[in-house]
Amino acid sequence: MDWQVTIDDDLFYYQLPGVIDDEVVAPESIKVKIVEIPETPPEKWDEWIYSLFRKSNNNPNFIDTHGVPLLFHAINLGTTASARILLEAGANANFVSWQGTSPWLLAVKSGDMQKIRLLEQFNADISIQDNCGNNALHFIAMQGKSRLFHYLLHHDPVKSALAVNRWGDSLLHLTVAWNHLLSTRICLTHTDIPINARNRAGETAFLKALKCGHFQIARVLMLAGADIDLPDNSGITPMKAACAFIMKRNDEGHLAEILPGAESISDIRTLLDCIAKQDA
Repeated sequence: MDWQVTIDDDLFYYQLPGVIDDEVVAPESIKVKIVEIPETPPEKWDEWIYSLFRKSNNNPNFIDTHGVPLLFHAINLGTTASARILLEAGANANFVSWQGTSPWLLAVKSGDMQKIRLLEQFNADISIQDNCGNNALHFIAMQGKSRLFHYLLHHDPVKSALAVNRWGDSLLHLTVAWNHLLSTRICLTHTDIPINARNRAGETAFLKALKCGHFQIARVLMLAGADIDLPDNSGITPMKAACAFIMKRNDEGHLAEILPGAESISDIRTLLDCIAKQDA
């Protein structure tokens, strides 16, 4: 289902799952009206895109009244064919919107490999970061699309894999926070991200995993050599983080069963081993 988002009645943008950042409608001062509209086939959107293209005297870089270039529409709503026509006509493959969004970021978020490969052919900048500091790899790390994640790691420059966002989160922090075990393993084996890298809050990926209650991933990081004692900037240690999560969720499933034992365990390694046995 497509969504039409009208902001203050004078700025139009459409929001598709995983395509437009939540920050489009995040500011509390912005009045937002969301209206559900019928789903339209990509081929129909192509006709609309071609119509705008002709009305603009075949200007491939035409920007509509809402500040959106035709190429964005083609990637978000149309087919690869409309995107190719615009690019071959000279559309800017590296246009950056007020959000910091680019054609490459939109194509990667959509997961459409045809559009991704098309933009690669037209030398799209694959290292672009949006206003939150997230690049294409960051978004795929959060989405957990491990196959695409693996593909991008082999096609993006090394600096993209090592880049951090506004909060200092690395790819490893993001795969951990979003509980994507396979992508976390890929980070450990296919990148040079330091396993003990800390974000602006002083959190390592290991500590982040424990705060989120992702104990399986935490154990993987521990076995991969993560420092299991590093606290964050507030002094919260991994053991404190794990116990705090368990206490908070002590009425949910197996965590409640290990709570009595957890209270008497003094080190995080033993606690994670205990949880692993409980899950076996």
